Amino acid sequence: MDLQACESLAGLHAHSWLTSLISTEFAFCRVDASIALDLALAVLCDLLQQWDQLAPGLPVLLGWLLGEGDDLMACVESVHQVEEDYLFEKTEVNFWAETLIFMKYLYKHLFRLLSKSSWRPLSPERLCHLQRTASEQCHLLSQLFRELPPTAEFLKTVEFTRLRIREERALACLRLLAFLEGKEGEDTLVLRALDSPAAVNQLTLPRTETAC
Repeated sequence: MDLQACESLAGLHAHSWLTSLISTEFAFCRVDASIALDLALAVLCDLLQQWDQLAPGLPVLLGWLLGEGDDLMACVESVHQVEEDYLFEKTEVNFWAETLIFMKYLYKHLFRLLSKSSWRPLSPERLCHLQRTASEQCHLLSQLFRELPPTAEFLKTVEFTRLRIREERALACLRLLAFLEGKEGEDTLVLRALDSPAAVNQLTLPRTETAC
């Protein structure tokens, strides 16, 4: 099976492929890093449901989505730090792609899982903590945006892009928490800046380049 066929299968059956994975050819085909990440998160969410571990697992996954544990101010100050390991080759175009794609896939699978599940949190303290943290991050980010020079948004500087990504993470976490509280319906949008590769480029590239 070639890569194109694998991509088609991943797009059509990401939510149900696990039941027959071991006995299918798809289990042994080669896929790129993006598809592998998508499938890995699908497996994780499916196993949480099968093993009845959604209650302890959901706060952890929401913490991943939010980037909990990351020092927001350190992210702003260490704009040139690039020593982490990444799945994807980094160029000027896709340096931020891994974080954005991870956010998109994790949000998608969490939303699907919660949409088809009647589960409600048994102990909401952790979720309340995440909601408070995400709200505080949004407030802090709004202040940091105001402190940037006027040209930062137009030029898509490193500082601006880092802040925008953190903003998207916080908003995505708040959307899922709102969905859990019944404030949003099944038409909730996946991250607005992550709907397509072109949208990712618009988020991360200077406008002088995206206009070309």
